[in-house]
Amino acid sequence: MRTHTLVTRAASIAVCFGMMLSAPAATFGNESGGTARDVELSADGTLQGHIYGADGRGAESTQVELRFRNAAVARANTGENGQFTVTGVRPGVHDIAVGSMVTPVRLWKHGTAPEGALSQAQLSAKDFVVRGQDNGLPTSGLGLLDVVTVTSLAAGGVAAGFAIDNSNKIDDLQDEIKDLASP
Repeated sequence: MRTHTLVTRAASIAVCFGMMLSAPAATFGNESGGTARDVELSADGTLQGHIYGADGRGAESTQVELRFRNAAVARANTGENGQFTVTGVRPGVHDIAVGSMVTPVRLWKHGTAPEGALSQAQLSAKDFVVRGQDNGLPTSGLGLLDVVTVTSLAAGGVAAGFAIDNSNKIDDLQDEIKDLASP
């Protein structure tokens, strides 16, 4: 019984450790694999932003889409210098899509944003396509197996080893009982 408790605790710790390693990457998972940026809305709930092109200048006439839970809630086009404005925006976690580039943002009501939040969204419209590029999720180095999967498999293997050993011990004890019971 004591071995079973030890194995259970060890397996639980291993699985929790694996989840801690993989959780930050999935927190704001999206197509770009980036981390969410904090942006403060204006007093009237307007999101302002600036889109930069590949040359570092404002991207003119570029469509910007604001998404909430993968559904488009607003669209805007950039002006001459890459500026865009979206009115009537509610605070919360959103995605800003420019072409195929998607950037997660946390929009804050005016006056409630954390220190370091931007007053306007600043995004790049650079669209690099690299086949086979890393998606930013932590892996174990074993191909498509992530850290949680490898940890779970290892914990399962250790538990199976203890189970087999305990089963063998039980069989040996039953054999000894039979030998003692027979004259």
